[in-house]
Amino acid sequence: PQALLFSRRAELGASIPHWQPRHAASETIMLAQHAWSLRLSSLPAFELAAGPSRTWIIGLGGGLASVLAAALVLVLLGTRQRALALAESMSQVHRDDEARIRAVMDHTADAIFTADAHGRICSVNQAMATVFGHAGDSLVGQPARVLMPERVREQVDAFYARPDPPEHLRAEWPGLHRDGHEITVRVAMNRTEIGGETRFVWLISDISEQRRAEQAARQAQ
Repeated sequence: PQALLFSRRAELGASIPHWQPRHAASETIMLAQHAWSLRLSSLPAFELAAGPSRTWIIGLGGGLASVLAAALVLVLLGTRQRALALAESMSQVHRDDEARIRAVMDHTADAIFTADAHGRICSVNQAMATVFGHAGDSLVGQPARVLMPERVREQVDAFYARPDPPEHLRAEWPGLHRDGHEITVRVAMNRTEIGGETRFVWLISDISEQRRAEQAARQAQ
């Protein structure tokens, strides 16, 4: 309490007696070699706007949708024409799911790309242009090593050449911006199977500013 920097609890407690937030979370972050403890909680206005939980509605809707989908399958399996119609319907659902996933990827601040077993880039999100400076899908089909400085590219090639690469990876690496300057990135990788083929999904955060600030703090000390 004696080290408290900022709080609205007293203000809110005076205006709404006995109020307790429905949603709360605590987090500790490191900034300039100092630990900051944050506690966040929802405000009354938000809770009134959000209303009661809709979990049961989602569950009931999903169950009904599953039952209806099962009935639809049984009906469509009657003839070849109906089977083809079912296949087309399922393909549309798959395309819709892919579109939703793509929309989520394109609205994240972190860069995301997938690579095949040979290290060729298969897909990228929009944040790749912000982090690495490559516009659109210009990276698709290129080796992932182009995102790294020349001095570490052999390590990248060795990673994809391993007969049994790791399923997960967390590391901090140097990256290469399209204009030639180096950046510092934090990477998280997950290996998965898509359509029977190995895919590496990479999540990348640019932490160059953070590392420069930490270096400046050390020099100041």
